[in-house]
Amino acid sequence: MPGFDDLTPDQDRILRLPDEGRYLVYGPPGTGKTVVALLRAVAMSQRENVPQVVMFNRLLRSYCDQVLRKRNLQVEVRTYHAWFCRQYEKLYGGRPPETVDEGGRPRPYRYDWKKIVNACAASGNIAQDTTPLLVDEGQDLPRHFYEYISLHFPNVMVFADENQMLDEEENSTIQVICDQLGVPDDNCCRLKDNMRNTLQIARVARHFYAGTAGGVPDLPNRVGANAYLIDYGNLGFFAERIVRHYRIHPQFLIAIITAKNDNLDALRNKIEPLCQEHKVAFTCYKSSDNGRINFDRPGIVLLNLQSMKGLEFDSVLVADLHGHSVRPNAMEHKMRLYVASSRPRERLYLFHDRNQPTPILNDMPGEDVLCRYSLSKEGASG
Repeated sequence: MPGFDDLTPDQDRILRLPDEGRYLVYGPPGTGKTVVALLRAVAMSQRENVPQVVMFNRLLRSYCDQVLRKRNLQVEVRTYHAWFCRQYEKLYGGRPPETVDEGGRPRPYRYDWKKIVNACAASGNIAQDTTPLLVDEGQDLPRHFYEYISLHFPNVMVFADENQMLDEEENSTIQVICDQLGVPDDNCCRLKDNMRNTLQIARVARHFYAGTAGGVPDLPNRVGANAYLIDYGNLGFFAERIVRHYRIHPQFLIAIITAKNDNLDALRNKIEPLCQEHKVAFTCYKSSDNGRINFDRPGIVLLNLQSMKGLEFDSVLVADLHGHSVRPNAMEHKMRLYVASSRPRERLYLFHDRNQPTPILNDMPGEDVLCRYSLSKEGASG
């Protein structure tokens, strides 16, 4: 994580905004939203105005904890569900009500916002908590969450990129966030400088931009290796090539991204024994396992697309384009690839099994942006 002296003028301006009031910071991946959120939290803590930091993704929270601890910075970061349940119980004396399924059973963490809003109204005068609230990856949170915090917190800063919404029904657009919180236009700040990707990677990510209000970042000047679209026919050989890629770049933290957990499990069964054989650090992350990734050491990380938002890696390998669904007149598939292809600092590879139908190939950029390659034990054909 960069320090205060490494910030761009736009990032530094956001850091210096008053602690009081409501703000929205938006911008594409790689523009440093999480960095600014953490540094602002540190700066506010040094002013003895310690904020609450909230984000949806459990793995991103773990990453932030590791970054802050490594720099001996004391800021507590909580996931959305953990923070909201504790905050609601503190004010209203119980867990937030949840919706129920057809059998009348509660749906865990699917909140009944109508009952929640009614509980707030029934309480009479709602106490305002002046503790500053910083929300990262704000597009991941439901619109009614912002209605709730608007009632309780006068000092809020939200960091968001609506082009990374992976669930159009559950997530919030920039306009929704601004409307629910009443953020003035003058308090909306845009970050646009891509500090993460090479030019080659940024051009691929830009192709999948879905045309939302967040806008695409300016293309960076840093030049790197070409990005590749690669087909393979044998999962075992594909796994061998992944380990080979790490052995060529032993200083890299390499992320292998899957769209489906079934594909993740199949790949894990192939790659984990190879990593053990070659003494390569390997982690398979599933949110259901409460796993943890050590971001300070090189190695190979296997995880699904939902878990990797807000993170960055040296290399990213999207392993299963054939597992990505495509719905007519919907933008989710482009948003998924936008999120995935904007994660790497140095290398980007998109893979698909040539023996399976892969409709999403119709949305790939041309060969001037994304090189093609065919992977086989007998050799490679251009």
